[in-house]
Amino acid sequence: MRIAIIAPGSRGDVQPYIALGKGLKKAGNAVRLVTNRNYEMLVNSYGLEFWPVEVNMQDIIQNERMRAVLEKGNLLASMSQMGKELKRGALHLADRGLTACRGLDMVLAGIGGLFVGLSLAGRLGLPFLQAYNVPFTPTQAFSGALLPKLPSWLGGSLNRMSHHLTRQIVWQAYRPADKLVRQKVLGLPIAPFWGSFKSDRPRSNSLWVQPIGNPPII
Repeated sequence: MRIAIIAPGSRGDVQPYIALGKGLKKAGNAVRLVTNRNYEMLVNSYGLEFWPVEVNMQDIIQNERMRAVLEKGNLLASMSQMGKELKRGALHLADRGLTACRGLDMVLAGIGGLFVGLSLAGRLGLPFLQAYNVPFTPTQAFSGALLPKLPSWLGGSLNRMSHHLTRQIVWQAYRPADKLVRQKVLGLPIAPFWGSFKSDRPRSNSLWVQPIGNPPII
């Protein structure tokens, strides 16, 4: 099987997917990693095919506008500003990703490439596999990653609800960028307001990704 892994971000975001790609290749698959240009040597050192994109998450997160919002400690405002900053990067990632995924058999992504990957899979009619290195699939076992730990006596239903809320916070921040990607690059209908989490494609199998060693977050 020929698999594209969409994994933009910092080294801490990318390195777990190099480990996954290495395992997939060992199992007999051809793996193409779509990620930031500055990780070319790292990706190639593990024998994976490298497909460069110009999406610098560090610049997005650390620019003056983003820092000003983050310093206020308002999660919703921070995610909203992040969505604005992501628009240009998302257009480029979708354009490069469309070429990278043509002729392949599957698209795979974690949170960083989730919505672009999902749109690319929809455009090309490919199966999409979720692969997260932080909890993002609803469960009753614990609360969502963006929310505090809930008391056990509240029961598992609230834990599951907190994951749906976490997913909506991430999606609503990215939704303006996703709209541009679908309209300007992929020629797809605009995604539902609440996202595509209930569609068949994103509900395909999901898996956990473990990093190679203990990579630094840069």
